[in-house]
Amino acid sequence: MENITGVILAGGNSRRMGQNKALMDFKGKSFIENIIENIKKDFPVAISCNKNELYTNYNHEKIVDEYEDIGPIGGIYSSLKSLESDYIWAISCDTPLVSSSFGSFLYSYISSDYDGFIPVARNGKLLPTLGIYSKSAIKIIEKMIREKNYRLVDLCENMKSKYVYMEYSAFPDSIVTNINNYIEYNALMEKKDEKEAPIIAVSGIKNSGKTTLITKLIPELVRRGYRVCTIKHDGHDFSIGKKETDTFKHLDSGSQGTAIFSKSKYMVIRNKKTDERVIREYFKDADIILLEGLKNSKYPKIEVMRRGISEESLTDPKTLVAIASDFPANIEGVPVYGLDDIENLCDRIEEVNK
Repeated sequence: MENITGVILAGGNSRRMGQNKALMDFKGKSFIENIIENIKKDFPVAISCNKNELYTNYNHEKIVDEYEDIGPIGGIYSSLKSLESDYIWAISCDTPLVSSSFGSFLYSYISSDYDGFIPVARNGKLLPTLGIYSKSAIKIIEKMIREKNYRLVDLCENMKSKYVYMEYSAFPDSIVTNINNYIEYNALMEKKDEKEAPIIAVSGIKNSGKTTLITKLIPELVRRGYRVCTIKHDGHDFSIGKKETDTFKHLDSGSQGTAIFSKSKYMVIRNKKTDERVIREYFKDADIILLEGLKNSKYPKIEVMRRGISEESLTDPKTLVAIASDFPANIEGVPVYGLDDIENLCDRIEEVNK
């Protein structure tokens, strides 16, 4: 993400827990370590703290609260003033399940028309300690601090806020849940891991036969008992539907998004930037996701090669798990299968994901 820093708000008193929540254990790591691990691949990380808790063990920028004991508004204010990035994603230290893809989801709403971008839970509760804030909010926060008003809900009302509703996303409420007491902490510890479905990319140049191969893999994987979902990446901007369809007419008229549904299926189309990690959240019930394209990604890949079209591999060999080809391609250490050898290709997919 550009021009934004993920700031973990770790300067609170944790009175209800009786100990520093940022350092509480979850999956063998502290809450703050879990958050760092979850977001660092997409966001630079900084830690907002008070002068008594400098978190010297963490190799990330520390921002000491300019004002003590005024709650998270102080951390947001000091971070906006101290950091070079125009935006911060404020992350409460007691949300160890928050994900990078959720931050990317919020980031997609950024525009210069607003001072803050605030998620709203499905029960209608504002979640300002997981919001994105612009430097344009600094003067508003300064005024509130002078007036000794430290309530983030009032900040949301005082600044120009864009509210981002969880109910219109694929993200579960669990990833934004604050752990405020031992009842919630015990429930968190008993929660079963939600294992993400593995992604296998089927890659190759245009017209190499990626779609054809995927349509052959799907029924065999389904026959073996897997729930399969697919994601297609288009390197060029694509158009939806035919000119005469209602969904196309809605989008062509300027709608930022549209949806169509029936008794058995639905489709949602949004005119905004995203990536496969956000879309993956819609497929929580999948066992395997087949991703068409993204030959330069780090996902394990089956590369499609065809005589006269693509006779040399264009994929990083470290990510290749198989070649599907109509000629005897030779890449050291990578098994080669015929384009119709679907059973053995599916065996390979199972082997990679054991």
